[in-house]
Amino acid sequence: MYKVVRWRVVQGGVMRNKGAVGIVLTIFGTSILFITAHLRAHASKVKERNFDAIRIANTLDFSRYNTKQETATEKEEINVDCTDKIDCAFWFGDLNYRVMCERDVAEKSIRNGILEPLILSDQLLDQLREKTAFKGFTEAPIRFPPTFKF
Repeated sequence: MYKVVRWRVVQGGVMRNKGAVGIVLTIFGTSILFITAHLRAHASKVKERNFDAIRIANTLDFSRYNTKQETATEKEEINVDCTDKIDCAFWFGDLNYRVMCERDVAEKSIRNGILEPLILSDQLLDQLREKTAFKGFTEAPIRFPPTFKF
């Protein structure tokens, strides 16, 4: 059993039809952040998706509800990643990262239930490894085939 002590919903900056909404729950003194986001589409837009994610993390402001009572100067508070000041954070949504392999390879892998070739060409996992987006985040093991585009 648990009790939600306080909560706050904040919408990020307007980015055409893309963007995010975040909510912070403080449960027994632990802050938990949930961000749901819709990032740019198309296989070639990896850098733009990374930029969108960084912009969202720097735009959502939960400083008023920060349970990590760190002190910072006003200058340090500008463009601070909101996930850095939260105990536990989760990203969800249509992040639009793609699997970058030939369609016939993807279809054969799916048909045979062999996900390794797909995982090795997953854009999001590449970005996590390179630390170009979602720094400090990990993804659970992938045990299902792609659900949209290859």
